[in-house]
Amino acid sequence: MIESREPAGDCVVTAVGLIAPAGRTSRGLHDRLCRGDPCWRPSPASPPGGAEDVEPAAASIGGFNIKEFLDRRGSKDLSRTSQLACAAAAPLAGGLKDVAPEAIGIVLGTGWGSLPSVVAFEWETCTLPVRQVNPLLFAETVSNAPAGQVSIQFGWSAFNLTVSSGAASGLAAIAEGSDLLSAGRAEVVIAGGADAINFEALRVLRAEGTAASDPGSLPFSRSRSGLIGGEGACLFALESPASARARGAPELARLRGARLRYTPEMDASPAGCPDAVAALLQDLLDGTGLGARDIQLVVASACGSPGGDRAEARAIDAVFGGAPGQPMVVAPKGVLGETWGASGPLAIAAAVESMRARRVPGRPRGFAPDPELPPLDIPSGPREARVRNAVVLARSGAGHLVAVLLSETEDRHAA
Repeated sequence: MIESREPAGDCVVTAVGLIAPAGRTSRGLHDRLCRGDPCWRPSPASPPGGAEDVEPAAASIGGFNIKEFLDRRGSKDLSRTSQLACAAAAPLAGGLKDVAPEAIGIVLGTGWGSLPSVVAFEWETCTLPVRQVNPLLFAETVSNAPAGQVSIQFGWSAFNLTVSSGAASGLAAIAEGSDLLSAGRAEVVIAGGADAINFEALRVLRAEGTAASDPGSLPFSRSRSGLIGGEGACLFALESPASARARGAPELARLRGARLRYTPEMDASPAGCPDAVAALLQDLLDGTGLGARDIQLVVASACGSPGGDRAEARAIDAVFGGAPGQPMVVAPKGVLGETWGASGPLAIAAAVESMRARRVPGRPRGFAPDPELPPLDIPSGPREARVRNAVVLARSGAGHLVAVLLSETEDRHAA
């Protein structure tokens, strides 16, 4: 195990921009999670060409048009991941007009990044005459393209960085953004993640047993058999409390701290290394001075993976199960699917909205608990509750682990 890095943390979230199959605002996302309706459509039951010809079940954003968010020439030629990232950034730009563009930085997490653009460009160069190859595709093959496009489109020039660590990418980007903010590299940091559906990759993951062939696969459920693919983007404006007060910006939540670890042996273990996840969670609590009984909500990274979900459930139980009134557990991927770089940020958006609404989403429809897992407090339906502190967890099959701790702000506490 490689020991954790400890970002400085302790900044505030002042704005959220997102786009996902569940909605285009944090309230819309939260409402869909509370309804518990999975966003994906099922695969055909009896494909004429065999199972390998079935398009994998996936949650896509229907009717998406970048022109609704970004009315600039050339935006339609951006990759879908770049378009989603810019769409999520667009609502943030309006609230940052009083901040100099050179004082705003961007950190974007993405699991697939520019890979679909690389494949598309290579395909055209191999199958079309050279004069028919779209030269704009080449610009999108750069690994930092989505983050760079956000920076270009909105003029944010303090820095633009890309973090890529699978499904943990977006949460790791937020931790990195908190570090850069504390180091004084920017006045405001835009941090989060984005990924578009990659059907070619999903077919490979299904063939190796990572992605589910059954659209009924749900996190922590008896029926889980792998992840269901999804897509989306979610970005936050992070700044110091002093900056937020000076600008009169709303303080939606306080980012108390984050912990990151890399555990390369995780993917090789059928049990998914619950001890490593538990150690990360305990390290986060110790570093922020909170105990297990201070946490009301855990937003899990569980995606329907038989081993990965088991590891998370055992880790959550080991850290929080003995506390009086153990925290509620929510698994957003049971509704959103696995959105890779966007998954951790979307989980944060769900936690922040649960704090605001004082209402925690329940189980997705069709959920049947696995009796072999520890008895986590997964609400049977939306539950009215005050969430003062929430832990958000992200993990990748390759061993990347990230956990962040969010708290109510003083203004929200007074409300």
